[in-house]
Amino acid sequence: MSIKLASEVVPQKALEPGQYIEDIQVNDKYSLFDYRAGMLKDAAGHDWPSHGNTAFFNIRGRTEPVVNVKPEFRARYHLTVLAGRGAVVRAFPSGGTDVMEVKRGDEFDIMQGQIYSIVRLGSKDIVLRDEARPAFRDEDEIQVFSDDSVISERYTPPIFSRGMDGEVSDVYVPPRFFELLERVDPAGKALWL
Repeated sequence: MSIKLASEVVPQKALEPGQYIEDIQVNDKYSLFDYRAGMLKDAAGHDWPSHGNTAFFNIRGRTEPVVNVKPEFRARYHLTVLAGRGAVVRAFPSGGTDVMEVKRGDEFDIMQGQIYSIVRLGSKDIVLRDEARPAFRDEDEIQVFSDDSVISERYTPPIFSRGMDGEVSDVYVPPRFFELLERVDPAGKALWL
């Protein structure tokens, strides 16, 4: 059975009158990691809210491991679980890591400098609402793999650094991040090697 588009699984009560979800065209990444995404639009077709934007995800597998490199101070993604349950695997700028189990109704934030991946647990897809403040842009995240500057014995913050031109020049991944991701999702190991 194929995975449904975000617009097909988000409950109508999660939207205000006039709002709709514009599905993002399925690409190789969405197919590989087995999820779908869509963007929340207002009646005029603009991203909502005006100070950011909101995405919805239907995750059958997991999201690719990425680091939030938004340049704005205190930039964050605020996520709400609308259906299903999952695990959020995170690495923090301090070098710490954790796994947080989430279920319908739970809310959590992904802050600037955090590496994360969200994995479905159980038999039902996990459906998420993700509000980015300020609005998400493609350059706000960098996908990480286990061979990306993984640091071994000692970790020195931050997780990423910027060059003089403002571009992210290095990403440092605490090794425990991939250990935890493999523990939560052993079948997906080949996806991040």
